Amino acid sequence: MTEVRAGLALAWIASAWVTGCAHTQVAIPALPVGPVTPPTAQELQNWDEAVALFARNDEAAEWDGEACHSTLAAFERISSQRGGQSARAVYMSGLVAQRCGNVGGARQLFERALELESDLCEPRVALGLMALDEGHAARAREEFETAVARDNRCAPGYVNLAVLQLQQPEEREAAIEN
Repeated sequence: MTEVRAGLALAWIASAWVTGCAHTQVAIPALPVGPVTPPTAQELQNWDEAVALFARNDEAAEWDGEACHSTLAAFERISSQRGGQSARAVYMSGLVAQRCGNVGGARQLFERALELESDLCEPRVALGLMALDEGHAARAREEFETAVARDNRCAPGYVNLAVLQLQQPEEREAAIEN
């Protein structure tokens, strides 16, 4: 049974790696409703509209000046409604900056999102992917390990960590477990 599980896990990781799922930010976090002040109906509507705008631009791969400006403005509006304290809106602003070619701005926004909410999975994974793109596998691994240690539901962190482990023969067993 363990061999079957290991084989299925390895196949899943390999298919994620081949299809590119392991090296993308696929998660768009929901606006929080936790112990902080719950979002108003207007804030939720603004969030839904901003996410829809991001998805349309991303799907069409249309990140021209207007798309960048309008999508960034939508997430900045949400963040300002929360007094600049919405880690999720800051993270999404970072994704917009990244899509628009502003890698330095994206990094700053991902780091700012983590300052606001250090356990948030998505910006940490995004920083890990940026490190990987820059050829810094050890730093990327550190980010993915931190992401899953702080949020055990961080699927993109587990997938990317497993892909890194899969590339090292001595770590294949750990990759299968992740």
